[in-house]
Amino acid sequence: MKKFLLSVGALLAAFATNAQVVITQADFAVVGDVVNIGRDTVLPTLNLGAAAAGQTWVFSDLTVDEVETLNFIDPATLPDAAAFPSANISFPQLGADAYVNKTANAVTILGIAGNLQGAPFPIVADFNPTQDIVRFPAQIGLTYSDTSQIDESIDIAAFGQGFVDSARVKRTFYTTHNFDADGSLTIPLGTYQVVRDKVDETTVDSVWVYAANANIAFGIQQGWQLLPAIVAGFVGLDGAVTVSTTRNYRFFGTNAKYYVADISTDANNNPVSMRYQADPATLGTKEDVYSNQNVQLFPNPASGLVNVFVKDLKGEANLTIFDATGRNVSANMLTANQNTISISGLTAGMYIYRVANEQGAVIKTGKLMIAE
Repeated sequence: MKKFLLSVGALLAAFATNAQVVITQADFAVVGDVVNIGRDTVLPTLNLGAAAAGQTWVFSDLTVDEVETLNFIDPATLPDAAAFPSANISFPQLGADAYVNKTANAVTILGIAGNLQGAPFPIVADFNPTQDIVRFPAQIGLTYSDTSQIDESIDIAAFGQGFVDSARVKRTFYTTHNFDADGSLTIPLGTYQVVRDKVDETTVDSVWVYAANANIAFGIQQGWQLLPAIVAGFVGLDGAVTVSTTRNYRFFGTNAKYYVADISTDANNNPVSMRYQADPATLGTKEDVYSNQNVQLFPNPASGLVNVFVKDLKGEANLTIFDATGRNVSANMLTANQNTISISGLTAGMYIYRVANEQGAVIKTGKLMIAE
């Protein structure tokens, strides 16, 4: 009888190990969650494995080169909330704020606001059509195509720039999702049951500019035109229209709140970089990839008062502090010099702070520990 029970137990364990992984709305973050992301830009050898169920991926020897901190907060507390009334959660994307609608069917980006990837001009851009991060239930066999687009005009003259008066930036995303494998994924933080999404994406970028007056030296005519080649080179673009194609393997895990891992590949499908959830204790010596060294907050941990120094600030800025639930608990105006802020009304614990300039563009986020 004992041998029989052991055999049955082993059989059940095998079935459990090979059970299909299904990701639902409950596995994605809620307001108040914080996900710490490490990026390994010089990868060890990674085996992507087959497109099949019951895979085992072991990526336990990764190291951290860059850091991102994803704070999931209530979008109603952000400067551009009025532009995205149906957003119910927000988190950083490429240095800006993504406004997101999470439902039982999908996690959908409605738009984005801020200085994308450190761009000199803040934008508030709708995704029209919107872009799905993931659809539910996510499991092997789910496939779909998603076309989304940003089309935004920027008043460049308002920022004191000289070449043109306005610019129109259009980016179209053509994305296909193929959930092609599931199984067990091990990273330094632990082991997760995951389903893999193979994401192929082509982006088409085009830039137009408007000038009230012609500038022959830079090939700029009066009125609207595609960005001249000489100006494109000056601002670091390849041209007025650029096309790029990428492939990523994204692993969604049960109760993981976000991607457990996201692997970028080259044209030959070889892994070249990887973002993955990491233990915050291992990230303390790394600088956040979207932080700003011109903003310093100290002491940290703090008690009673905290100092905020903003270097080279033109105009004013705002310091907003959020509690662990994503609720705005403190808002203060900052100047370019050292600012002393009272935090005496806040209880001890971990908070998230966000510094934004007077146009609403986020220039730094971080964690603030308030001591007893």
